[in-house]
Amino acid sequence: MKPSILLAYPSSFNCSIGIDDVDIKTSLLVLGSYLSKKYSITYMDFEIAVGRPNSPVQIKRFERKVREYFTNNQFDILGLSCWTSMSYLSTLMVARIYRELYPDNLIVVGGYHPTARPEEFKLDKQLFDYVVCGEGEHAFQKIIDDYHTSGRPQSTTIVQGTTTASEQFVPYDWDLVDTFVRKHFPDGLQKMYVYLSRGCPFDCSFCMEALKDRRWRSLTPQQAYEQMHIAVERYNPGIVGIADACFGL
Repeated sequence: MKPSILLAYPSSFNCSIGIDDVDIKTSLLVLGSYLSKKYSITYMDFEIAVGRPNSPVQIKRFERKVREYFTNNQFDILGLSCWTSMSYLSTLMVARIYRELYPDNLIVVGGYHPTARPEEFKLDKQLFDYVVCGEGEHAFQKIIDDYHTSGRPQSTTIVQGTTTASEQFVPYDWDLVDTFVRKHFPDGLQKMYVYLSRGCPFDCSFCMEALKDRRWRSLTPQQAYEQMHIAVERYNPGIVGIADACFGL
């Protein structure tokens, strides 16, 4: 039997700087769209579903709500997206709750923070099983493929993800987020961000992209148009943003 997989974005705690609310975490949707060719994927965004706590009381409520969700929804593999250091503490909390409830199940983390500081996810009692650095499609698929034969690794394992070539890009699987969108955005999406390319050739010291393979890869103009058209037709968002990390290349 194929394992069940939850891809989840935790949230941010005590984030005093202004960061835009992102209705759909596109990076998770990209990963889920790739994996859904072979596996059953569930999408979850605790930042939208529960909130972005800014006080001890709110953090306690966040913890309680996440625990309730996991108590009622069990998955074989939990994949967490730790975007930046703003997501680090919430990532640890979500992982610890899941590990407490399901000690034998697999927890995988990826994102900008794990790519930059993978050692910070080697914690007590093997909280995380795999830390994926860089792009996650190929690495995560291999982890899932090996799960039933190899189980959990003996210690937290850092995996370097390989670059996804442009010919391996898959269309957005909007079905993955449809139930979530209908539940949490009954009046429709206000903002939608899409990626039309991957990678960045520049070497900016402030940016995480320089730690990845610096090849720029893109959809064709026709593919880009089709992806934008499908997204707008399906959800009619107020704003569509192009979230490519290449600074206008």
